Amino acid sequence: MIRSSSFISYTSEDGVEVNELLDSDEESLGFDPTPRANRTTAIRPSPPTFSSLDDAQDSDDSELPDLDQLNQRRILSNEGPSIRSPPSALYMDLDNQAKRTAPVAREQVPSDLQPGGSGSVRQKKSRTKRTLEEVQRDKEAQGLAKQAAAEQKKRERAAEKARKEAEKSQQKAEKQAHSALNKLVTSKKETLPDMTVEMHPALCNRTSALHKHIEPLVHRIVEESGISARLRSDPPWPVAQMEVEERFLGLDNLIRWRRNVVAKYSEEDKEWQAVPESYHRVEGTYAMYYTLREVLADIRLPSTRRSTLQGLRTLRVELGPKHQLFLIIDESGAERKSMRKDEKVQLEEWLAELQIETDCFVVRPKDDDGVVTWLYNMTGDIGIKPYK
Repeated sequence: MIRSSSFISYTSEDGVEVNELLDSDEESLGFDPTPRANRTTAIRPSPPTFSSLDDAQDSDDSELPDLDQLNQRRILSNEGPSIRSPPSALYMDLDNQAKRTAPVAREQVPSDLQPGGSGSVRQKKSRTKRTLEEVQRDKEAQGLAKQAAAEQKKRERAAEKARKEAEKSQQKAEKQAHSALNKLVTSKKETLPDMTVEMHPALCNRTSALHKHIEPLVHRIVEESGISARLRSDPPWPVAQMEVEERFLGLDNLIRWRRNVVAKYSEEDKEWQAVPESYHRVEGTYAMYYTLREVLADIRLPSTRRSTLQGLRTLRVELGPKHQLFLIIDESGAERKSMRKDEKVQLEEWLAELQIETDCFVVRPKDDDGVVTWLYNMTGDIGIKPYK
């Protein structure tokens, strides 16, 4: 193998020119196995030597090396590789690999900083050994605490479940009640449970001509409504004695109707809404009950002494024009058959005069069933009126 040699020249920091011989094949490999000292061609001047102390003292100081140069050489020798010979890339890789693989020395911790020492490191606490009874007692306490917490959680879940079920039942009941209130009412029978026929105590007396019609009327309403009779007063529901007001004193033949109000219609929402608490309301329909015998005896008297006419006048004044007023003449007795022709004419004239003056409707049942039927129908008509 033929080698070609080349030189590299550079000047060192102390001013000495240095020539180094490089082989071409070694340079291509990136390193040179030949020691650098052997490849240096420049001859560095060596310091003078003396055989004895006297020779050194007598020598010229100019021949001695400069002190600054000696110090600079010492610093350069301590810093590592000479700057005169830059290391090749391969040497640098080997140095780096050696540094990475070299074991790192574990830093010694001073004795005063070790656990238990006098340094700032927290000292290790010593644990006191517990007896078997203490351990067992702690385990039992923890078990009881867990059991109590589990039972408490179980009770809370049960209470929450019960609350949700009660809330759900309440919502369902409210929904059903709302649906029932807004159900389309088309039959009079559906309103009968909320209606009560109120009569003057004089009419409920056993000596009254109307007393014989009360019991059939109660049975009729109860049967048609489909509910059991409820005892409210004497006589029982759906007929009751009214509490006579002062303005109705002397009107012993008075009949009226009372409603049990459980809902009120909202014009804004266009639906029936339940009221917070049910209450009773007297309807605006009144009636005066007389027998044919009482009417015939009254029309035979002068007009100033006719009690029937005067009673209707008083009632109309007290009620006003907006209330509905009926006159019931019970013709179920024998008087209708025995009545003379002039009495019939006189009765018709009297009824016409009464209707014009008091603005009332005249009802003339011909038998006992007619009285009961009319009272029953009137009760149903008044009951369904708000739903039309």
